[in-house]
Amino acid sequence: MGRTELPASEELMKEIRQLLESGQLSPFFRDFDGGPYVQRFEKQFARYVGAKYAVSMTNGTLALNAAYAATQLPPGAKFVTTPWTFVATVSEIVRAGYTPVFADVDPETGALDPESIAHTIGAGAACVVPMHLLGVPCEMDKFLELKKQRNRLLVCEDSCQALGSNYHSRMCGSIGDIGCFSLQQTKSLSSGEGGVAVTNDENIYDCLRHIRNHGNKYGKFQEKYRDIVATNFRLTEIQAAIGLHALREYPSVVKGQLERFNILFDSLTVSQGLVPQKQYSDSSRNGYIVGSTITTSARHPERARERFLRENSRFNKGMPGYVVGPGYSELVYDLPAFRRFKVTEHPCPNAEGLVKRSVWFDVRKMPIEIVKELARKIEKFKT
Repeated sequence: MGRTELPASEELMKEIRQLLESGQLSPFFRDFDGGPYVQRFEKQFARYVGAKYAVSMTNGTLALNAAYAATQLPPGAKFVTTPWTFVATVSEIVRAGYTPVFADVDPETGALDPESIAHTIGAGAACVVPMHLLGVPCEMDKFLELKKQRNRLLVCEDSCQALGSNYHSRMCGSIGDIGCFSLQQTKSLSSGEGGVAVTNDENIYDCLRHIRNHGNKYGKFQEKYRDIVATNFRLTEIQAAIGLHALREYPSVVKGQLERFNILFDSLTVSQGLVPQKQYSDSSRNGYIVGSTITTSARHPERARERFLRENSRFNKGMPGYVVGPGYSELVYDLPAFRRFKVTEHPCPNAEGLVKRSVWFDVRKMPIEIVKELARKIEKFKT
């Protein structure tokens, strides 16, 4: 008899039960690269994003940490990145033994501005970390051009919000030397917790595998990686099984996100109070979160934002997190732990302006009719 087809949720529950009964929840002690679900998930994830290799991790934060460490740059090397990002983009640079250097962002996209980092590159930067904010691809061609100008410059993409987004027909995360993704619960593809680092470089891939699994203790390349001090960043079989099912369904998830995204985006284009986050030409986003800012014509943008958030706070009721919110309300270099890396009083004026003006909409799980209602509120809002 052929295999009985089950709905995805039933099939997943059956596989999880079988895993629990087998007791093989994390069989890395038998295979350096993990169990069958982990290995299958990595291969399919790499295929989806268009990379040669993928290495799963405990979470997206540690995927960033492993990626930075896998560059094998000298201790203290400068990593240029944006201050307007989730703290993990920067914290893992420090925890990996490197030095974060902050460059400004494009005020229309919120992405790291290649023009802003020119002076930093000249000052000896070793790696650039562009972050694809809210699933909107960075202008990767310019970072790749910088890479050509400096043979040893590396590019590590923080793609934790950008699974399924692409730039010039290449998936985010597969364009630079390394790309990192998060599978945390708030992400569109989730295994609860989890992360993935992808690369097309075989040496980086081998290094990632060893960083994920205690460095030189196990594996084929003990001599090569004997100087790496690593730990356990391994994903479990159950998490990988969940990830596999989520990956199969992900194209339809993105389709649903984009349907909601487009409704709000259209309303933002006609609004007299809010401006949508710009997208570079020949790129596509995954509809993760709808980004916008209070119009620059507003005399008091912070007051206007506060009023808009207050008037639309009811959309947040009964929802985890927020539907309508201010986005990242503080730059990383203003957090106490990172102030020592802030070299001037106002190093990134564009980013500092966006902190005061940003309004984000997370409508991925909202009924279409509610999304349309919110769109009408956006159209009527004036500063």
